[in-house]
Amino acid sequence: MKINNYEIGTSDRVFIIAEIGTNHNGNYDNAIKMINQASKIGVDCVKFQMRNLKELYTRDALEMTSSDLSTQYTMGFVRKI
Repeated sequence: MKINNYEIGTSDRVFIIAEIGTNHNGNYDNAIKMINQASKIGVDCVKFQMRNLKELYTRDALEMTSSDLSTQYTMGFVRKI
């Protein structure tokens, strides 16, 4: 696999991916700061996560009709991003 000029698996050099995930909390400025910090320490790329709520959660979870507090907490957080 080739990313820009780096061909993964053809040298002894390790390709480093910084996992940002959803830690930016949906805030663009936070995401940029995290990218810049990762760049400063020399990572090769960063990875974010994106979720399709309708495909990932049931209708009950999306409507928060469940009494499961962990689902309610998660849904509130995920909807922010």
